[in-house]
This record gives sequence, structure tokens and C-alpha cells, in this order.
Amino acid sequence: AVVSTQSTGVFGEKEVIFGYKGLKVDVFFASGTLTQYVKIDYTEKIGADGAVSCEADNILQLLSDITPGGFTTDYVEFMGALEKNKKFHPPGTLVESYTKKGKTYDVYYSTFEDEKFREFHNRLQVFILWYIESASYIDDEDP
Repeated sequence: AVVSTQSTGVFGEKEVIFGYKGLKVDVFFASGTLTQYVKIDYTEKIGADGAVSCEADNILQLLSDITPGGFTTDYVEFMGALEKNKKFHPPGTLVESYTKKGKTYDVYYSTFEDEKFREFHNRLQVFILWYIESASYIDDEDP
């Protein structure tokens, strides 16, 4: 597991999610396809009983806003995606393979003109928001 120590690109400069007690947000990625699974647990949510007029932050919407490749909240669906992940090959053209310490590595080449690469890039670039402070997405339309 790789844990992000900052989330300003996701939850704002103060890195606050309003309206929950005992909140835990887990985001899992399939290693090849980068299919995402989001699991949210909490012990209490403000306004859930109607006693308070304000609402808790919509975590799924906040994540949707920064995740152009989409995600699932369905564990079974994610497990199915992990099975597909076993057959994953990056988009593009295989340009080289080499073996080191008994493992084979492949190097692929692609451009933004390849729609499958564009989709993969959309899933990949979310990492910059989780791991690079003040980062923003790369404009894939900029030559």
C-alpha cells in the first residue's frame, strides 16, 4: 500500500472533509488498468437524522470531480476488474522487452492520439493530485 500524506488537490487547502465522525476514505487502484475502488466508512454523519440543517460534504462527488477516469464503489465489481487486470497490457506499441533478475519488463510507446492511451492517462494522472502538492492535470490538448 502507498499512503498519500496530503490531499490538498482533492479536499482543498485545509484538507478537511466536513460532517463526519470516525471517517476513513480508502481509494484502491488496480496495478495495471488503474481501475479505482472507493470505500468510505464513518461512525456518524451530520444531518443524517434530520436534526441539523447543514449537510456533510459529498465525498463521492468530490472524488468524482477530480477523477476523469471514474471509479466504482462496488467491491464485487472491483474484484472483477482485478481479474481483468491480470491480462493488462499498456496501450501503445511494444518497443522493447528485457529481463532482469528473472523478470521480464516491456516498454511501450504511445501518444495522446491513441484513444486508449488517453483513457489510461486520465486514470493515471489522478496520482499527481494525491502526491504532489499544488499539482494540476496535464492538458492533453496542448501540443
